[in-house]
Amino acid sequence: MSDQLAGEMARRNVKLIPTLAREEADLEFSKENNRYLSDPLFQACAGDRLEELKRQRSAADKSEAETFQRSFDIAIQNLSKLHAAGVQICMGTDTGFRLKLPGYSQHRELALMCRAGLSTSQSLAAALQNNYEFFAHSASKIEPGQPADFFLVKGNPLGRIEDTTKIREVWQAGEVVGNVSV
Repeated sequence: MSDQLAGEMARRNVKLIPTLAREEADLEFSKENNRYLSDPLFQACAGDRLEELKRQRSAADKSEAETFQRSFDIAIQNLSKLHAAGVQICMGTDTGFRLKLPGYSQHRELALMCRAGLSTSQSLAAALQNNYEFFAHSASKIEPGQPADFFLVKGNPLGRIEDTTKIREVWQAGEVVGNVSV
């Protein structure tokens, strides 16, 4: 991506949903030693799909794995460049790709945004504030007297974005729906 294009996107107030988690999933599932499969949160989110996912291997040969690595590296570099240019980043992951796990992919997306140079607070703002502004969806806004959807974590995601995975309680429409220990 050229600096000129990044600057033009910022000037035109383009919003970006990078979908880095999709690139990372393709890369991880192309490896013999896929670290996703040993991640407790991945295992919890996979549920009944875990055995099926263990059998998945995207890359038939080394050249495909190298292609996935290049694509992932380019995606990280592009996000870094677009963020530096002032493009507003929102949060989401591609839907419909076979390796997406709702929940897990969003946590990976936050961590990957940080890897690309966003601060933890900027990554969280992309997922919450920027998404609210872009999609005008009340699920990402918490106001007095309104039902809220959120989760409580152990730790401080502002200090360490991976703490978003330490989910302790889930609230939906202002009510606790579960205590979790992942």
